[in-house]
Amino acid sequence: MRDNKPFLIILVFLCTLFGNAQQDSITVLDEVILTDVRLLHFSNGKVDVLKDSLVDRNGSSLTDLLQFNSSIYLKENGLGMISSPSFRGTNASQTAVIWNGININSQLTGQVDFNTIVPRNYGSISVRSGGGSVQFGSGAIGGSVHLNDLFRFDKHSEHELLFSYGSFDTKNFNYRTSIGSKKTTVGLGINYLESENDYKYLGTNQRNENGAFNNVNVNANIGHEINDSQLLKFYHNTFIGDRDFSGTITAPSNSNYRDYNSRNLLEWSHFNEKRIHRVKLGYLYEKYKYYDNKERSDFSFGNTNTFLINYDYKINFKDIVLNGIADYSYIEAKGTSLKNGTRKTLATTLLFKHNLGEKITYGANVRKEFINDYKSPFVYSLNARYSFNSHHDVYFNASKNYRVPTFNEVYWILGGGSGGNPDIRPESSLQAEIGQTFKKKEVYFSMGCFLY
Repeated sequence: MRDNKPFLIILVFLCTLFGNAQQDSITVLDEVILTDVRLLHFSNGKVDVLKDSLVDRNGSSLTDLLQFNSSIYLKENGLGMISSPSFRGTNASQTAVIWNGININSQLTGQVDFNTIVPRNYGSISVRSGGGSVQFGSGAIGGSVHLNDLFRFDKHSEHELLFSYGSFDTKNFNYRTSIGSKKTTVGLGINYLESENDYKYLGTNQRNENGAFNNVNVNANIGHEINDSQLLKFYHNTFIGDRDFSGTITAPSNSNYRDYNSRNLLEWSHFNEKRIHRVKLGYLYEKYKYYDNKERSDFSFGNTNTFLINYDYKINFKDIVLNGIADYSYIEAKGTSLKNGTRKTLATTLLFKHNLGEKITYGANVRKEFINDYKSPFVYSLNARYSFNSHHDVYFNASKNYRVPTFNEVYWILGGGSGGNPDIRPESSLQAEIGQTFKKKEVYFSMGCFLY
């Protein structure tokens, strides 16, 4: 056991220079600004949108935010160390993290370290319970976490600066700004966190001698309204971390882990009152170096490059919404114990939603992937919702979901004939859920039963 609750001194500076509302000429503009519209239209189950006040209080890491404000269990190996989620009894690789509409789970491990995500940088954070592989791809079995940048197309200039200092020489710096006009908007968030993390083990005179870490997180976005029917957006995120991995009293550690993640996404939208076309171009890069003994120069490493293109077409009829999506990705990976591998994936998705009057909504969704190194299952989902009134709903979901094998699981090389398995099969899951929600003013109640 350990006592590592830091005493913090926090200074916050806020500045808003000017802001006014914009009257949009086209009613679909707000929907176009939100990239992850599949969460808005086709997730007819339990979706919790975390309020800004919650993010402000627990915004230093995604771990801090979710362990106090969601049903996700977080396994954290100490402050700043690796943090992995467990959603509805599933493991970390069965929880998808969706960044501005694209899945960012690691191609090497299949999961996201929640201590590398700074919630304060994002305009909207949502937690979706239950399977969502049709909409959000591999790993969305237990649930998914959605990180979205929001764009304000009005004249404004806002700045926020936060400093904090705590015990164990913990230093935190956060700067966030948003500047915009009616045509162009720019957002930037910069975060730096450092700590000696040399807490004392309870009941002993020993300290954690190998827990120091520091990391830098940069989040940026730019949006430009080309004309009344076209919008161009660019998203970027970079994380650079250097961590000494903590050991225990009986098993001390001298290891070090350095990782670098970069995500870039360019999106063009063309829209009118009934139709929206979207084209996305993305490039994701991840790299790590692991030193078993940080005093030596020997290390193991791994990295991946992901290139992706996405076409999304949505059309609204009177009571029906149809959404067709085509994704193509090319991924290459290499590493110390990783046989150089490539993966080419073509995914096709069709989403359907029907508003049957004011009280009943139902939908059906299907997805099929074509991949060069294994056979992906055909997945689908069915959902329905009945509204007794504006405060009380009941819903039902049933789906088949999946998780693709990671590069480590397929291409890892070890001596003696052991290692990755090129014949490994994708995971699949059948599940169903029924529940109800009640919301009136500040009171929110939700209850559900699910079966895997």
